[in-house]
Amino acid sequence: MELARFVLDAVPAAVIATDLEGRVISWNRAAEELFGWTAVEMIGIEIPVVVADGDGARDRLVARALRDGSAEATTKRQHKDGHDIDVSIRLGVVRNAKGVHDAWAVLCRDTSSQLQTASRLDKSQAELVLVRRLASLVQRILQDLDLSSVLQAIVQAGVDLLDVDSGVVSLEVRPGEFERMANVNIPGDLAGHEIVPGEGLHGRVLETGEPIVIENYDNWTGAVSAFKDRGYHASIAVPILRDDRVIGGLSLHSANPDRRFEPEEVDILALLADYAAVAIGNAETYRTVLSERERFLALVGAMPDGLAVVEAGLVTAWNVAAARLTGHESSDVLDRPPPLDLDAASVGVEVPVPGGRTRWIETVCSDLPDAGGQVYLLRDMTEQRDLERAKDLFFATTSHELKTPLTVVKGLASTLHQHWERMTPDDRMEALETIERRAASLDRLIERILVGSRVQAGAFHVTQTPVDLRPVIDDMVKGFCAAVGPEHVLRTELPDALPLVSGDRQALDTVLGHLLENAIKYSPDGGEVVITARRADDRLVVDVLDDGIGIEVDIDPLLSPFVQGDGKTARRFGGVGLGLYIVRELVEAQGGHISAARRAEGGSCFSFTIPLWS
Repeated sequence: MELARFVLDAVPAAVIATDLEGRVISWNRAAEELFGWTAVEMIGIEIPVVVADGDGARDRLVARALRDGSAEATTKRQHKDGHDIDVSIRLGVVRNAKGVHDAWAVLCRDTSSQLQTASRLDKSQAELVLVRRLASLVQRILQDLDLSSVLQAIVQAGVDLLDVDSGVVSLEVRPGEFERMANVNIPGDLAGHEIVPGEGLHGRVLETGEPIVIENYDNWTGAVSAFKDRGYHASIAVPILRDDRVIGGLSLHSANPDRRFEPEEVDILALLADYAAVAIGNAETYRTVLSERERFLALVGAMPDGLAVVEAGLVTAWNVAAARLTGHESSDVLDRPPPLDLDAASVGVEVPVPGGRTRWIETVCSDLPDAGGQVYLLRDMTEQRDLERAKDLFFATTSHELKTPLTVVKGLASTLHQHWERMTPDDRMEALETIERRAASLDRLIERILVGSRVQAGAFHVTQTPVDLRPVIDDMVKGFCAAVGPEHVLRTELPDALPLVSGDRQALDTVLGHLLENAIKYSPDGGEVVITARRADDRLVVDVLDDGIGIEVDIDPLLSPFVQGDGKTARRFGGVGLGLYIVRELVEAQGGHISAARRAEGGSCFSFTIPLWS
C-alpha cells in the first residue's frame, strides 16, 4: 500500500479511486493539493464519482465510461477553503484480474491554471533528492529481509534529509515493552535506556500516538533526566503505526539551539515511520505490496490519459491510453526507444494515427525517483488546438467579411455623393441596389455572430408550441427563390399534410434558413436544392438535399463553432463558420437531432428531427 501511495504521489495529476458505491479508496497528494482535503479526510467517504447529477451529466458520463472505458467532463469543484476550481474530470473503469469492473479511476486537472500546474511539476533539486532517497528506502524495504539494517537505514535517511545530528527508532518487543532498535549518533548509555510509556519523548509518543515537536529538550517538562544536558535541543518524534496501533516511535534530534522543525518535516518523518512499519512485517507486507502493485498497475492501465515510463532511454511502461493516442501498441514499444520525441511533445507534436488522420499530443514530464527515468503523461489536445486555430481563423475571416461590404458601401456612397449629377438614373439605381445587397449581407453576418454568441452563452431560449412546418418551409423557399440566381432551383417534396411538431417557430425558421443558405453556398455551380419531410415514429424528419461539393469531413467537426464545411484551413467560401453550430444548438434545444451525409449522386443531405406535438 505504501508503494502504491508513493508512486501515485509522484504522478503530477490528481488521481482518485473509488469503489462502485462511490467511496474513496485512493486519494493522492496531487488531489490533496488541488482540492485541499487530505487523504485521511477523504478515504472511506462517499462522494459523487463525477460531476453533479442535477442535469443528468453524471449519469451520461458514467454511461460513456462504461461503454468506452473512459469519459471526460469539465465542471467546477470547490476547494476546501471555499473558492471554485475549474477542473477537467476524466473517469476510467478499473477491472480486476478477472476482467470484472470493481472500481473507478478519476483523474482531475485544474484547467484554470495549466501553466501554473505545469510549473509546479518541475521538481526542485532538493525535492528530487528527497524523492530519490525515499525511493531507495522503498526498494530496500522490499528487498532487504534484515529488519535491523532497514531500520538503521530509515534513521540515517531521516538524519540526512532533515539535516539533524542524531535519531532513534524504538519498537514494541513484547506487549507493552519497547526497546531502541536502531540509532544514529546516540551514546551507548542512552541507547539502552529503558523506555516507559508516558515518560520522555518516545514514551509520550507511544502513549498518545501523536507527533511531538520540541524546541528545546532541556526545557521541556516531560524530559528524562538522563537525556538532559546532552546536547539535544530541537527534537521531533512520530509514532510508528500498524493497523492503527502504536508499535514504536521514530525521533530526530538537533544540537543546533536555533533549529526549528517545520510541518513538512513532520510529514517526512511520519512517512519514514510508515516505511518502518512496513519493514517490521516484511514478509507479510511484501505479499501485500505485490498485490497492491498489481492493483496499481490496473489503475494506471485504466487511466484515461496516456502514461509512459522511460528509463535509460527505453520504454518500460506504456498504458492502453498511450497506445490509443499514438497508434503504437505496448508490445511494439516496450524495451525500445519511444516511438516519438516525448520531450519535444511538451509543446505539442502531431502524430499520425490509423485512418489517415493526425492527432495533436502534448506531454507533461516528471522525473522518476531514481536516476535516468521519467514519467510522461500524454494528453490528446487535438480538439483544443483545432478550436484555437478555428478561433484565429474566425477573427481573421470576420474582419474580412465585415470589411468587404463596408468598403463597397463606402465607395459607392462616396461615388453617389460626389458624382450624382453626372451619373445616369440606371447607374444610380445599380449603385443603390449594390449598397442594399451589401448592407443586407452585413446585417446577416452581424445577426449570425450575435445569435452564435447568445447560443454559446446559453442565452438563446426556445419555447415549445405546436407548429405546422409546411407554411414555414413554403415561406422560406419562396423567400430564397426570390433571392437566388437562375442557376439554383429550389423546390419541396412534402406530403399533403404534415403533423404538428413541438418546437419554436422562430428557432425552426432560423434552422431552415441556415440549412438552405448553406446548401446554396456550397453549390457554387448551381443545381437543385430540395426540402423533404416525413414522419418517423414520434418525430418529423426534415431533409435538405443539394447538388453541391458534398461533405469532406465528419459531421461532428462541422457542428462546432468557427468550422466550415470544406474542412480546409484556407476558406474557399465566405462566412465565419457559425451556421451549422447554431443549427445544432437550436435543434437540440427543441429535443431534436441533426445529421449529415454525402449523397451517392453528389452533394449533401442535412437532416434534422423534431418531436411531434402531443
